[in-house]
Amino acid sequence: MEPAHITGVYGEVSGLPAPVSAHVREEQLPGLQVYTVTTVWRQSDLVQGSRLHFSKQWTLTAEGNDYKSIKTVLPPGPSTPMSREYLSRFSPIQGQKAVVKETCGYQFLEIWDCHGLRRCLNLTALNKHGRVYDDAQFGCLSWSQCENKLLYVAEKSKDTSDEKSACGMDSSVYREDWGEALTNKSCPVICVANPQAGTVSVLQGIQSDISPGQALWAPGSQSVFFVGWYHEPFRLGLMFCSNRRSALFKLDLDGHCECLSENDRSVSCPRLSPDGSTLIYLQGQVFGPHNQCLSLQQLDLRSGKTSTLLDVVNRPQYDEFAGVYEALPSCCWSADSQRVLFSSARRNWKDLFMVDRRSKKVTSLSDSPSELSKIYGSWKLLTVQGDLMVVCCSSPNIPPTLMVGFLPSAGGPVSWRTLQQPPLTFDFDWTSLDVTPPPEEDNVHYSGLDFGAVLVKPSRSLHVSSVPLVVFIHGGPHSQFPAEWNCTTAGLTKLGFAVLMDEDIRTNLLSVQEQGHYLKSGRREQQHCACKERRLQTGLRLIENTKKFL
Repeated sequence: MEPAHITGVYGEVSGLPAPVSAHVREEQLPGLQVYTVTTVWRQSDLVQGSRLHFSKQWTLTAEGNDYKSIKTVLPPGPSTPMSREYLSRFSPIQGQKAVVKETCGYQFLEIWDCHGLRRCLNLTALNKHGRVYDDAQFGCLSWSQCENKLLYVAEKSKDTSDEKSACGMDSSVYREDWGEALTNKSCPVICVANPQAGTVSVLQGIQSDISPGQALWAPGSQSVFFVGWYHEPFRLGLMFCSNRRSALFKLDLDGHCECLSENDRSVSCPRLSPDGSTLIYLQGQVFGPHNQCLSLQQLDLRSGKTSTLLDVVNRPQYDEFAGVYEALPSCCWSADSQRVLFSSARRNWKDLFMVDRRSKKVTSLSDSPSELSKIYGSWKLLTVQGDLMVVCCSSPNIPPTLMVGFLPSAGGPVSWRTLQQPPLTFDFDWTSLDVTPPPEEDNVHYSGLDFGAVLVKPSRSLHVSSVPLVVFIHGGPHSQFPAEWNCTTAGLTKLGFAVLMDEDIRTNLLSVQEQGHYLKSGRREQQHCACKERRLQTGLRLIENTKKFL
């Protein structure tokens, strides 16, 4: 196999774009409702050796008594590159766009509207803080209700003139950061920018042993909600572990801070309802499996009472809802503030779900009478605004596809419309495997557990006696390989390999306690690997490559 051929295949599969976020804006016209869908895409470029971002926009018209039926989808314009943009957010009413970008080593906050650039703040020159955080763990950009202020998180400023550094340590002492894709992020602070006044202030009152992030305005914009991660016992691993100790806090502009959640849990993804009455967030146990099942909590802001909307699922039955394992999108509420939408794992799949707050009933929106539920193995919700859902769908042989659909009436199916097809698809065969251990290999303490994997292989027969198989063994119980697009898997399959994405015992088939005990049993790992090898009656030659393709 020639190196040039391998390089060409990798360039083909890795260069396919994928949507990463979306925004929907409504406009009421006489007898017509117009929706503008703006999306941000990510794409790798091997020539420049960089990861590019670009935006794309569609215009939809809806008709009907409730304007919940898509009539036309106008063709999109050309893609617009987003050079050096780190964060962006549209204001909910006026449609202004706030952008944090970097030019010549300086970070700027720009405000754009239909007339062009309206305001620009040189955040670096103001010297109120360090670099703005743009990661998914801490980063945020939130408009106030009056749309005059913006909330974001940045590194605390290092004042070299003081005797001690910003973290309360001598400047010569090593400053611990969060590591593992969060390096150089040590002491985050919450900042408020007023573009009209040209000012930036750092909110005070947050205790020094926590790092704040994922901040958003509370109703009235006189206080903010945020998640605070405790520095002890350690920081490393936060990026890939949802089980670090953290809590939900409320901080007013005068510096008074209070904890709103349990103190010995891990929380994330606070999301405010459109009517401002309820704040939801995800909650899990501290430590245990890295990517454990989470509960969905709801905080009534009027009474201050917290209740569980969705609890942890310990042992889901076959094809049932298995619990919440994914982060919530920034906009996940229905327009009436009664339903919450999210994507999550279900066995070998990633599905789209909706939970009704009144009945606490969970409904799968990716299950439909059409063939779409069989074509796509992954449904990832990007946003829902004005009850219009924007979803990224994919499979091991189908690159990311952008689709839209309105929330249905009670019990009704979703009528999905495709906005963007991938530039090409691949002639692969893929299968979702469910394997049950024989009685002699069953765990007597946790009997009845099965495990699964996704097998992808070339559809055309090769001129060899056997097809080599690459195994991804870094699956559950810490994580999951859903049947979604993966450029590494696609590249290997296009080169003639079969690929087995192993999940071992699935995260969504064990309770938190069971996963913790299961992790201590190395013998179970050996037995299940042997069981899978015997169960895979594919006649393929096994190639174990546990490091290069993790």
